[in-house]
Amino acid sequence: MMHAPLPDRRHARGRPLQTHTTVAARTSFSPVIVRPLTRDALGARLTWCYPVFMRAVVLLGSSLGLVGTVTLGCHSGGAATDAPCRLSFSVHPGNPVIGFQDFGGFIWNDPSVRSESGQYRMWLSNGTGPLGVAIHEARSTDGLTWALAAPVAEPQLVAGPSAWDAYATETPSLVKVGGTYHLFYTAVPDETFVHHSIGHATSTDGVTWQKAAEPAVPRPTEPNEWGWLGVAEPGATVKDGVIYLYYAIIRCRGGFSPATGCTGTPLVERGIGLSTSTDGITFTADPGNPILVQSASYPASELYEGYSTPQALYTRGRFYLFYDVAQVVDGAFRQVALAYAVSDDGRVFEEVGPDLLVRVRDPRTHRGRSGRPIRDVLCRSQRADAD
Repeated sequence: MMHAPLPDRRHARGRPLQTHTTVAARTSFSPVIVRPLTRDALGARLTWCYPVFMRAVVLLGSSLGLVGTVTLGCHSGGAATDAPCRLSFSVHPGNPVIGFQDFGGFIWNDPSVRSESGQYRMWLSNGTGPLGVAIHEARSTDGLTWALAAPVAEPQLVAGPSAWDAYATETPSLVKVGGTYHLFYTAVPDETFVHHSIGHATSTDGVTWQKAAEPAVPRPTEPNEWGWLGVAEPGATVKDGVIYLYYAIIRCRGGFSPATGCTGTPLVERGIGLSTSTDGITFTADPGNPILVQSASYPASELYEGYSTPQALYTRGRFYLFYDVAQVVDGAFRQVALAYAVSDDGRVFEEVGPDLLVRVRDPRTHRGRSGRPIRDVLCRSQRADAD
């Protein structure tokens, strides 16, 4: 998201700008992460850090670019340690790895990536393709060079037939439990792009999908309840066979009335919700929702709307939650930073890295808000090598 001018996502998909309510509920580009084992000297101590394979891509303008290495947790002298360790990124010099108009001339967004059988598999959303906004799969042997698994005219998941996902399917998030793939997606009912819900499909091979008849997480119908403007952008992870499904929930910040619409400054509020499932069929919303809201690092007084597009990982006894920071910039919705938080139970999170990666005007610098390189951000964690 660092190329200027940054196109509005609705214009990019051939849709006009909507009312403020629509802008409030629009979904967003999906950031993220991956790469190889690294070794780093932290102080006088030799520290081994382990890579975590999450979404391996960050959106640069209308393209998908590789962020590079993320390391969570460390070993020192052969033992695990909870001491602060360095969260290290290196931006891939060949970005974007998937460019604007690759694979048939469409915009590509929202990657969800897993390593499997010696290759990387990425599920991603297209812009306005032959069958509308839909979900495709791309594959790679090195995480850098990608090819669609099927022709662009043959997406894996398309809109319909239900009314609640009749217009578009996007922002996929995939986990595998036993021999079953679970794909969660933002279900868009109509061209206004508001009132989303979270859809769910299953597969035995990650190619042919069976959609559930009802949303995994439906949109609340009570005016201005959390999620009333939209439940979107799923990010799933698994602990002990239980699916933890995180997602963005959106409401009017100051209230809503039919006469005036949303009120407040900024108009909307974005938080992160959680639902869990023990069987992959029935999901129960956490009574503490939203489990994460904007911190003092991103105050509403500076037109920050809150957090969106969560991506979760459970590993070595701890949950890691990465998410976008949304802000109103020049009157428009923008995602201006990546942040992350950690939790022992998946419900109570501590925001450890509020400025993991921050959008700046010069895309060549890739520097944080304070001007330091993003590799200088610190984290606190347990061992977190990839499973």
